[in-house]
Amino acid sequence: MGDPRQRGTAGALYLLDSNLSLLENGVSQVDWWALYNGPGLFGKNNDQWGDLGLLSSGECPANWSGAEPCEPPVGTPFAPFHTMKLLTTAVRGGGDTLAAATDNPALGVHAVRRADGTLAVVLVNKDPEHAQPFRLSLPGDYRVRRTLSWHDGDGAPTVRHGSAPGSLAPYSAAVVLLDPGD
Repeated sequence: MGDPRQRGTAGALYLLDSNLSLLENGVSQVDWWALYNGPGLFGKNNDQWGDLGLLSSGECPANWSGAEPCEPPVGTPFAPFHTMKLLTTAVRGGGDTLAAATDNPALGVHAVRRADGTLAVVLVNKDPEHAQPFRLSLPGDYRVRRTLSWHDGDGAPTVRHGSAPGSLAPYSAAVVLLDPGD
């Protein structure tokens, strides 16, 4: 059964971070369980529900008698939908994962050299309370094309052209796309 945390911020950041870790460790393909899945009951008294889909099915669990409303209208994106968009942006067109590291345990970092030569650096702030500063240190000459960043409550990722942010908001993620220099 699903858990509401899976469709929330923590689940969204986990989707991005863990799937990139899988790719870095030799997995050739990652599939998600479902675009629409539907709620299921769980909890001590079957009084909680969750959904593992990326988009709301707009349904209520069978025999739901809770005071809270059921799922949002059909097609409403849950938080993991937005980080899946970041993931597909990072790996679009194929490419190779690269070694990337940080000395900050609250900050996950991944890098993908895409088939078109673009470098995608993915940053995940796992700290729910504090912004995390970062500085990109890259071999070679790269220039930032654009940055897509997401924080729960923002809806779709926001796009920023020509510069990378110097920090990530609490519980957020970003993909920095860099073009090789001339």
